[in-house]
Amino acid sequence: MINTVSLSIIPEFTSVNPARGVVWMTGGNSSFSNPAAVEIKESNDKIIRTVNLNHFSDAQTIDPVTGNLIEGTVDGYVALVNEATGAEADIPVANEANSFAGGIGVDTVTGNIYVADRNVSNAADHDSTVSEISQQTDSVIDSIDVPNQAEAVAVDSATGTVYVAPIVQSASPLVLAGSVLVIKESTNKIVDTIGDVGNLPYSMTVDPISGKLFVSDYFAGSLVVINLKTNKITDTIVLPKGFAADTPAAEPVNGMVYVNDFDEGAEVVVSEQTDALVATIKVPDAAGGLAVDPARALVYAGSESPGSGSLAVIQAAPPSL
Repeated sequence: MINTVSLSIIPEFTSVNPARGVVWMTGGNSSFSNPAAVEIKESNDKIIRTVNLNHFSDAQTIDPVTGNLIEGTVDGYVALVNEATGAEADIPVANEANSFAGGIGVDTVTGNIYVADRNVSNAADHDSTVSEISQQTDSVIDSIDVPNQAEAVAVDSATGTVYVAPIVQSASPLVLAGSVLVIKESTNKIVDTIGDVGNLPYSMTVDPISGKLFVSDYFAGSLVVINLKTNKITDTIVLPKGFAADTPAAEPVNGMVYVNDFDEGAEVVVSEQTDALVATIKVPDAAGGLAVDPARALVYAGSESPGSGSLAVIQAAPPSL
């Protein structure tokens, strides 16, 4: 670990914009109120500013092309925070009955955002939608019906494909979905379903260089590897015992994938070439987001330390590991 940056918030999510050389972290204070985003300069690990937000986030990404920090909120909005001005635009998700905007991804070619929104107040209602939102008009332009409480979202901008992981197939009795839906952006239709993706595919990331999708399975403590050319599972990597697999982040330059432990202060490093666990990195506390800057070979891990928060700055693992 290179450095640790103390924060004024308890971070939930971490994103990096390599084009501007900044890291964004969102969360609230120690009383879990006053949502805010903190911007940190990569060159010196100094906090640039803190931007107060209108909503708490449940998902986060960043579009380096438009310069928008993009938040899916816990009350059914997508918040676009302009990096230049800090101004926030709040866009309601497509289905007003769905009050929870979960997983989120952006196509950096079209600029369109895909967000999973579902009704968490009614456990029996396990259907959900994926809203497509235009950054040009700040409005919903399409809505895709998906079953089984959609959670994680990943977008492959090179192929115009959206991947959505549902988590609940049945509420009573509880049956977890364990699948990934494949949606073509050109039609916004589900064209394939990848089954047997563990029992709680909580978060996903795409490596556009290797053409692989990496899916974290929270309960199983594993990382599922999917070949995007065939939509087939090629491996399931078992992580250390008790590892609550949360956010994965691909580092395509060195061919590594980082996965954070939601419950404990640790990150594991997996080689894409061998699908083997090659390193474990200790961080101050439980997970508060994970992001990789491949241009600078840096990994950023947020920590939700009791009563405070921090950002761990980590040197990316070399391909020789």
